Amino acid sequence: MSLSESFIQIALFSKKLLARFSEKYDLTHQQVVLLHNIPTLDGISISELSNRLGVDISTLSRNLKKMEEKKLTTRSKCVNDNRVYKVFITTKAEEIVSLVLNDFDLSMSKILDSMQLSTSSSFTQKIESISWELYKLTNDKK
Repeated sequence: MSLSESFIQIALFSKKLLARFSEKYDLTHQQVVLLHNIPTLDGISISELSNRLGVDISTLSRNLKKMEEKKLTTRSKCVNDNRVYKVFITTKAEEIVSLVLNDFDLSMSKILDSMQLSTSSSFTQKIESISWELYKLTNDKK
């Protein structure tokens, strides 16, 4: 299996595992990812969140509406610009995201332990470096 095939498989199975943990809280994995990408204190504009997640605004708005109904997010007009709405994550949503990510971390730790790989800071730093390089590639303005 090539490196690209391996990364595609990791992405696919990570998504499925995240979906399994998300279902416990009546959420989709996309909703957990969305919630995870809302800054805790300052919130985020809908257009910025749309860009960050790579989804169109109409899809994001539908998901946000569902999460507002579940009391996981709130929206309010930006203080500096009344045309812009900012999204905020609720304490309830923060707790759910934390639980989902904790379940995911536990599963990943078990996998790494079974492979005799360490969850040490050096390993974590390498994963973070890969993530950062992928971020830069996907946000390159070519």
